[in-house]
Amino acid sequence: MRTLYFEPYSPKRRHALVMECIERIKQGQTALYILPSREAMFDVRRLFVERMGGIFNCHVFGFDDLERMVLERELRRKRVIDDTEKRVILRQLVDGLSEDNFFRQVRYRQGFLDLMIDTIRLCKRSCIMPDEFLARTSSFGGRLLEKCRGVYEIYREYERFKARKGLMDIEDISIEAIGACRTAGILQNTGIIVIDGFVNVDPVNLKLVSSIMESHPDIPIYVNVPFRNAHNREFVMGEIIEDFEGLGFERVEADSDADCGLGELGEKLYSGVASVKIDGGNLQILNSPCIDHEIRTAAKHIKRLIRDSKVNPSDVAVVVADMEGYRDKVIDVFAEYGIPVKAKRRNGLMSIPLIKDITSLLKYVLYHEERDGAFVSIVTSKYLLPFDVLSHEGFEGSRLLAIARDAIAEYSGQPKAYFAEFLKRYTETAQDDVARVGMEKYISAVTRFLSGLEGLLNSPHSSPMELFHLLNGFLKEFDVEDKVTKLYSCGMLDMELWLRDIETVSRMLDALERLYRVYGQYASEGGITGLQHAIQDIISALSEQRVADIGTDRGGVRLITPDLIRGQRYHSVFVLGLNEGIFPVGSGGAGIFDDYETDMLFRAGINFRPLWWELEREKIRFNACISSARKSLCLSYRTADEDGSVMNPSPFIDEVLSALDEQSRKSVVAPPVSMRDRMAFADPPCSQREAMKVLALHLRSAGAARRADRIASAEGVADRLRYSAHAADMEFSREFCPQFDSYDGRLTLPSFKQQDWGYVFSASQLNSYVRCPFDYFAQRVLDVQAEDDAAEQFMGIGSFYHSVLKAYYRDNDDVAMPDMQRLNTVFLEQVQNLPLNHILPPLREFAVRQLYLTLEAFVIHHARSMARYREVTGRILKPVMLEEVFQTKMDGGSATIRGVVDRVDMEVDPKGRFTGRYIIYDYKKGGIKNIRECIEGSDFQLPLYYAAVNEMIRGRFGIEKPECLALLYCSIEKLEWNGIIRKDVKNALFEARRGPRITPAKGNMQVVLSWSLKEAAKVIDRIRQGCFMPQKECPAEIFGCTYRGMCRHDQGRMARKEWV
Repeated sequence: MRTLYFEPYSPKRRHALVMECIERIKQGQTALYILPSREAMFDVRRLFVERMGGIFNCHVFGFDDLERMVLERELRRKRVIDDTEKRVILRQLVDGLSEDNFFRQVRYRQGFLDLMIDTIRLCKRSCIMPDEFLARTSSFGGRLLEKCRGVYEIYREYERFKARKGLMDIEDISIEAIGACRTAGILQNTGIIVIDGFVNVDPVNLKLVSSIMESHPDIPIYVNVPFRNAHNREFVMGEIIEDFEGLGFERVEADSDADCGLGELGEKLYSGVASVKIDGGNLQILNSPCIDHEIRTAAKHIKRLIRDSKVNPSDVAVVVADMEGYRDKVIDVFAEYGIPVKAKRRNGLMSIPLIKDITSLLKYVLYHEERDGAFVSIVTSKYLLPFDVLSHEGFEGSRLLAIARDAIAEYSGQPKAYFAEFLKRYTETAQDDVARVGMEKYISAVTRFLSGLEGLLNSPHSSPMELFHLLNGFLKEFDVEDKVTKLYSCGMLDMELWLRDIETVSRMLDALERLYRVYGQYASEGGITGLQHAIQDIISALSEQRVADIGTDRGGVRLITPDLIRGQRYHSVFVLGLNEGIFPVGSGGAGIFDDYETDMLFRAGINFRPLWWELEREKIRFNACISSARKSLCLSYRTADEDGSVMNPSPFIDEVLSALDEQSRKSVVAPPVSMRDRMAFADPPCSQREAMKVLALHLRSAGAARRADRIASAEGVADRLRYSAHAADMEFSREFCPQFDSYDGRLTLPSFKQQDWGYVFSASQLNSYVRCPFDYFAQRVLDVQAEDDAAEQFMGIGSFYHSVLKAYYRDNDDVAMPDMQRLNTVFLEQVQNLPLNHILPPLREFAVRQLYLTLEAFVIHHARSMARYREVTGRILKPVMLEEVFQTKMDGGSATIRGVVDRVDMEVDPKGRFTGRYIIYDYKKGGIKNIRECIEGSDFQLPLYYAAVNEMIRGRFGIEKPECLALLYCSIEKLEWNGIIRKDVKNALFEARRGPRITPAKGNMQVVLSWSLKEAAKVIDRIRQGCFMPQKECPAEIFGCTYRGMCRHDQGRMARKEWV
């Protein structure tokens, strides 16, 4: 029997199929029940237990489990590779790509191999092997044909490599299972197969079903597709229905027996006919100004259902498409509300402190700009430091952190001296000999490891195997797993953190061992020799690992994605995050091909999941969300993202509203909620934390305050109320006080280091304050530092440009004549110190060449300006200061400014005498500023350099009245100059329209510079007064913000304040 049930959303067919399976089991046969998700499996297993008392002679699983059982004997003989091993193999293969391969230039870019893995996976899920892929795409033309040929070459070589090595990947299991059905043990006594809840079935699974039908024709197979919707049936009909009818299945359709308005809504969704009647008791459409409010609103409804309506928590589902964005927040809020939830956190291994500390050892050597942070992590790590040291420090890291910062301050820019200085300071201040000895051994081991790693990186003959040996030796020496257990035994880790860290160590060691084995096996193949490859694979392998939150996820409210709710039924369903671009998803396809190309490939029978295809599946998933609710459904969307940007509701909201009659629309749609509304606490509090907030708000009145004294006298309440009342004062003050006060960025009676007259400011500090006072406050006053991983490459190359130009122009008497031999010599000297670890070895030569060409173009271009100046004025400009460090007083000596001037050229007359006229240059890697920022008081760098250079020229050259001709920002890569230049000088220095566009006259230029210096003094004065109010317009929208999580900027509140 081959039956295909195509019916509206209902659990009845599933129940009937379970009973059919039970009848077969009673006859001594085995039942196979195939489902698309773990939630569906949970539901079906429950049905078997309820009706049969247990699960006997029945397999409830997915297609992948069936395939493994069919191929059980074959899998014993072959090794199955994972994505980490795939990546290593593919990297080796792309080394030898043909010259005309479309992907040759991008083969080493980050993410390319992962895209290829996904592309090959999708091909094999469609049972399309390399030669068939080539045949199906041979009729294409242009760029698409080039891409397809490039994919074909990589795919072909990948399959050949696996065949040569006797390897299988996950997709091979599916393909090989097709031919193994006849002799598969699991099918010998199977009496029934049910395939239930699939929207579509991959061709490889369809071929498996066909093979089972052919080899075991007596096994009845039933397919249940509970997604019939008269107004959205084309996709299902064109996919799974057509596929199974093509195998000879007989389609059976039935009408709906919807028992409430939600069932009718599910049927008439997408009809566009406003006819469904439903009330607010069954359906609610809510909006929230932020994700926290959205989750809390849902949690309040759920808590009432559990408490008042006695609904079992496991009969409630919270559905979110953006699981990464919602999971942890839902778990936290539900825990606060006392609601059990069936969900675990999924912590990426790289986010675990233990792994961060270990990878700091790699960062210290690899990423020069991150050395300070890596050093601090290494010398303060509770996971790496000897236990005797931790015990001596009272398991507190504050003293070690202070010593580390002092060592950095003492030897800033000389990281090789950090460890010796740290050890010296520690041994001088430690009160315990055992701790001193322990720290000495630790620092010795760390520096030995770092030296070994540097040696490997600098050696052209080093191999990845040496790296693995070095890292493994370090981990064994410090026995991290034993350290974790000791931390737990002394109370430094609770049970959950201990179990998390133990699992983390295990997963880390497994990942390293697997990579060690892979590199050892394939090293002889050639291409697997780059140390950078190995380091990249270590980081990738650790990044892919996940550590589940320890703690039960049995029972409780279901937190699931739309894909997992298919075919399920719950008392109440809450769909959160119904926003455009989230649900439905905003993109689809395999990343190697764009939307047009995936559409063309789909027409050729190659399904790379084009966007329209994914959107059709999303429509069915949403339909399933609606129809899975038996009694109540809540649809929720956000009106703003966490950064304050506007978010649009999902088009699915409009589809629901268009299916409702006018009266129903009025009853189900909630009024808009603003950020201010969420502070009103109109509903009763649902947690102790909320109760304390509400009580504190009510205690603000005088009468309430007296009652509070009586309330607060209760044991344990006084401190809580005191804190909560203070928090309430702060929130009300921020919201309603017309001026900025101490709760909104204006400190009262401030006391901090910037008030000390000996404190040294810099131009970048002042610019930071003007851009955002709160940013300055967080970074410079509170000393809240954040890692900036993205800046490493940028800063490394920028510093390299500076060092080459400094060496080139030092003692160069004729900068108007480009000296390529000199440039080449200094370039080769300096490039040895350039951190190019982020660039794969085969691309380094190309990258170095590009850097040289960039500097060559800059030197030539700048020489033309110097030659032009000599030709126009009869005088030359000579570099006299290069990377000059200065410290100067301003504002009558009340403030000290320190900085580094990249370059100063002084004018020399025909007799070789300095005239006192000079130009200041500040090199920039990319973008540059102009005079506008100086005039507006948002950029003080060049004006402050002007004040310092004037002073240095007077003292060094004995020139009483130096004369500044220009202060220029120079973009090395863009060959652009901007800044401040006198009108009478620009024509002598630049051709036509080149150079700064705004050029003040000689007198006006002095006015601009003097005014800028006065504004700088005002900025310092405001800092010392404690004025750290956020800007009226948040600059984070343009620049991004490291401190977004701390800032309380609200554009509406800022607009109401009185700005002085």
